[in-house]
Amino acid sequence: MLRRLNQNLRALIALAMVGVLCLVVMSACSSDTTPKSTDATSVTPEGDAPLQVNVALASGPISVGMASFVSEAQQGKLSQDYHVAVVTSSEQIAPAVEEGQVDIAVVTPSIASKLYNETDGNVMVVSIDSLGALGVVTGNKKIRRWADLAGKTVYMTDEGSVSEFVVDYLLESVGIADKVDIVYKPDSVGVAAMLRSERNAVGILSQPYAAVFRAEVKDKEVRQVMDVSKEWDETVSDASRFVGGVTVVRKDFAKENPGVIEAFLEEQAASVELAAVDPYSVLELIPAAGIMDAEMTTEVSVRACHPEFITGKDMRAALADYLNVLYNANPSALGGYLPSGDFYYGV
Repeated sequence: MLRRLNQNLRALIALAMVGVLCLVVMSACSSDTTPKSTDATSVTPEGDAPLQVNVALASGPISVGMASFVSEAQQGKLSQDYHVAVVTSSEQIAPAVEEGQVDIAVVTPSIASKLYNETDGNVMVVSIDSLGALGVVTGNKKIRRWADLAGKTVYMTDEGSVSEFVVDYLLESVGIADKVDIVYKPDSVGVAAMLRSERNAVGILSQPYAAVFRAEVKDKEVRQVMDVSKEWDETVSDASRFVGGVTVVRKDFAKENPGVIEAFLEEQAASVELAAVDPYSVLELIPAAGIMDAEMTTEVSVRACHPEFITGKDMRAALADYLNVLYNANPSALGGYLPSGDFYYGV
């Protein structure tokens, strides 16, 4: 099933790349400024027409919490005339932000940091909208905590990525970095194959793959035994969190439209909190928005994607220390430098 899902995802990615490029250009260049109708809860100041705001979301776990926002934006129920584009990856969004075609974007923390450095500080993060989404899957009943991985071989994907940096940091934090053998597979299908062939094999899968694999595997002893975000919170002593997605805004846009940013954050908070508290209510909205494929979207997988809304001082504490971990692992992953204090909105 995972192989067929990967094929479907590749097809969706190809379509999304074509469609979203058209959408971003149309959003940035359209001369149609006819405002959409807003509901009674609109926070646009009385007498002001809704502003066209170009928003880009990276598909996958980091944008799960934005499903309700996208739906309401399409219906014209929000405070502004939001033009929302959902694209395959954060890397695809970055050039549009740099060129001023996108005003607000949900991206990974590493891309947010790169944007800050590449725009000479003209990007700031206004919220965290999700925590990291990795699951440890195995049929080995003796593995329940991170320290239990000592002496084991762990299969995972994305060598040289943030996932590697996070896993390495946690292994170092519990003192077993030299006692775990990490074997990298080219994709989740390869990890899943190892888990199917050997019950005691240990794999680390990103969401929603971990949740989907657990649901369809025949051996019910094979299941997710650890959530890496929860392990981070229980293992790491500083204020950092394993941050999955952040929302960035161009500073020039925010300076010109401070009320729009505050209104957006209220609407984003409502959307993210809905997904976190009542994932069933967004199951149809997520695939409809192009955030995740319908076959990947279940109550379990939505919860595992960790939609969580964090702003202000808590956001800075969680994100700044996390970025420091990534920087120590590979400075180039963040654009060569850690962002300065002006990277954090509302602090």
